[in-house]
Amino acid sequence: MELVDGRRIARDKEKELKKSFSPFREKGIIPRLEVLSFGDDPATQSFLSIKKRVAERIGVNLVIHELPVETILSVAENVLFALIESKPDGIVVQLPFPRHIGKDEFLSKIPLPLDVDCISPRSLELFSRGENLYDSPVAGAVDEVLAHHRVSLVGKRVAVVGYGDLVGKPVSYFLKNKGTDSTLFDSDSNLFDLREFDIVISGVGKPELIKRGHLKGGVVLIDAGTSEAKGKLSGDIDESAREIASLVTPVPGGIGPITVVKLFENVLISLKNKKHD
Repeated sequence: MELVDGRRIARDKEKELKKSFSPFREKGIIPRLEVLSFGDDPATQSFLSIKKRVAERIGVNLVIHELPVETILSVAENVLFALIESKPDGIVVQLPFPRHIGKDEFLSKIPLPLDVDCISPRSLELFSRGENLYDSPVAGAVDEVLAHHRVSLVGKRVAVVGYGDLVGKPVSYFLKNKGTDSTLFDSDSNLFDLREFDIVISGVGKPELIKRGHLKGGVVLIDAGTSEAKGKLSGDIDESAREIASLVTPVPGGIGPITVVKLFENVLISLKNKKHD
């Protein structure tokens, strides 16, 4: 079994990003990413911390606006509109999202050029056709892992577990755009059917959902699900499953760090697309 070192892959990409941002900073142009977050979910706080550290290393001004999870729609919208008016190089609304606020309607208010997380309904629709301004960061991270470890999709049966906006949908769209059909599962599916698949990509957010018995030997396991279990961050794939896999992304330290770097690559694209006086 080979364990993916997502942190090392991300650090190598960060070096390239820092060089790319440097010419703008030398001209006094400071790249800026605004992040709107609700509540204090542990997994969310972990991703925010990673974003902060990466931003500092590559020279991006990351501004985080944390609101209580009980925040009413009008207040949240006012904060979002103020961020848009400030003309940043990108806006991220960190998930999970408060249930009492209509997620799709809220995210749709982010202008496409600022939706560097590729998460609004319109961005996802365009991404599904390969026409969006930006690639989905998590889909880009999956692509990076497959390329780095020379895992070909040709002739492979691929399962995507979970169909959320952050992982399942963009990953399935990415696979489709690569010419690869994928089969979708959710947490209520018969996971023993995963034994038929060569590559399993999961983003449900349920600790240790996928067990060793659900999988066949030699499977490639890409775990993009992050949640808290027993006081620590955990992925969807049970640790016992690693023993029969050929390649595994750990949680933490696998897909997460690469996804963050892919987000900042989109910030760079946004910056390059802006007119600078």
